[in-house]
Amino acid sequence: MLDLHRYLNLVYALLVDKTRRPDSSLLETIEAIDRAYRLLMRSKLNTSQALEKMRAELNGSADVAELIAFIESSQRGLTK
Repeated sequence: MLDLHRYLNLVYALLVDKTRRPDSSLLETIEAIDRAYRLLMRSKLNTSQALEKMRAELNGSADVAELIAFIESSQRGLTK
């Protein structure tokens, strides 16, 4: 999963240090997680439909795969 140190470096680079650009793989990870969140929480899809769409569109991201596995292994479901 996205570790705190890399996330804080990204926030620092984007907000404070305008001369430095963050690692492109970190940006791709954040974009994939953001897209997964939007599919899961903001779209009008139910959870199983959103998971299928996440698999189809975001299959290259290990972090999204971990999120999908977590949701599927949930005993009590997901509250939106």
